[in-house]
Amino acid sequence: MPHDEAAPPRATPLNDLHASLGAEIEGTATGSDLPIHFGSTADEYDALRRSCGVVDRSWVPSLEVTGEDRVRFVNGLVTCDVEQPAGGEGCYGFFTDAKGRVVADVGVLAHEDRLLLELPPGSASAVAEHMRKYVITDRVEIRPVDEAVCFAVAGPLAGRRLDRLIGEKVPRADWQHRRTSLLGHEVEICCHPNLGVSAWVVRVARAAASELFAGLVDRQGGGLVAAGHRAAETVRVEGGNAIAGIDLDAATLPQETGWTEAVSYTKGCYLGQEIVARIHYRGQVNRHLRGLLFGGDEAPEAGARVSLGGEAVGRLTSPTFSPELGQAIGLALIHRKASDPGTELEAGEEAAEITELPFVRRGAA
Repeated sequence: MPHDEAAPPRATPLNDLHASLGAEIEGTATGSDLPIHFGSTADEYDALRRSCGVVDRSWVPSLEVTGEDRVRFVNGLVTCDVEQPAGGEGCYGFFTDAKGRVVADVGVLAHEDRLLLELPPGSASAVAEHMRKYVITDRVEIRPVDEAVCFAVAGPLAGRRLDRLIGEKVPRADWQHRRTSLLGHEVEICCHPNLGVSAWVVRVARAAASELFAGLVDRQGGGLVAAGHRAAETVRVEGGNAIAGIDLDAATLPQETGWTEAVSYTKGCYLGQEIVARIHYRGQVNRHLRGLLFGGDEAPEAGARVSLGGEAVGRLTSPTFSPELGQAIGLALIHRKASDPGTELEAGEEAAEITELPFVRRGAA
C-alpha cells in the first residue's frame, strides 16, 4: 500500500503541551514523535481499560472530498457503501486497487457538503494521488485537512464522561458524528470502533487543540487521564485492530483482515470489485489476520519471521505486552495452512500460539 514519499512532520501540534505535562516523547511507527507515556504506562493502560483516558491522534491524516459528484466518485473507489450514510453518519472500508488489494483502510464521515476520509498514518498524499488518477469528468475536489487536530477520549466510561461534559448524549453508533461544544470549544465528535476500547475521536480547530486537551485532563475541567502512545497501542492490539502500512502489507486483500463489515457485496461497481467479489464467493483466501500469544512477557521485535516447522508463514507486527492477559502478544497475517487457533509456531526465537481476534473485547460504551 502506498505511503507518502515525503515524511510527515515528526512533531505533532500537541507535543509542547505533552512535554509540559511530563511526557516522554519518542519516534513511533506512525512516523510521528508521540508521547510514549506521561509517567506511568500501567496507570494509563488501566485508565483506558477500566475508566477513561485522552490520547493524542493528531498523527492520523484526513482528506476532504467536496463537489457534487463526491459520493458517487468515492463510492467507486472503496469497498463500503458510501451512498448509504447521510449527514452525521459514516462507514468503514478499504480503498482497493485494480487487483483488489488494499491501498488503505478508510473511515468515511458524511457531512451535508463534503466527505471526510480518515486514513492510515503517512498515506494522505499517496491516497490523494491514487484518487486523482480516476478523476475524469467528475466534479470533485480533494484536499488534505490541516486545520483540525484529533485526539481520542477512550475507555469504558468515556461515553458517560463526555455526556456529562457536553450536557447531551454523544453518538453511540459506529462512525456516527456530530458537531457540539466541549469545554467551550466547537468540536466534532465521532464514535470510533477501531481503537480497542469504546472511544470517541474529538476533532477541534488546531488553534484550540492544546487548550481543550489540557482542559480535559485538568481536575477542574474534565479530570481525565492523559494516556500515552504505548498504552493506546496495547489496547488497540488487544482489540485486534490492524493499521494499514503497519500490520497490513501491500499484498493484503480485504477478506484477509477479517473485517467483514468493511466490504459491501450489494453496492455497485468499484475499483477491484470483481476480484474482491470472486474471492468472497470462492470462500478462501491465502492468509488470515491472527493474534500471536507468547508464553512470557517479551515478544520479538516487529518484523520477526513467523514460521511453522522452519517454513515462513508470516511476519510479526505490533508486538506488545498485554496486562489483561499477563503475556506478550502481537498481530500477523498468517498463511491459511498455519492459521487455525491453537497452532504452535515460532516467531523469531520465541514460541507462539495462534489465537483468533480480538484478544480482549472492548467494554460497554
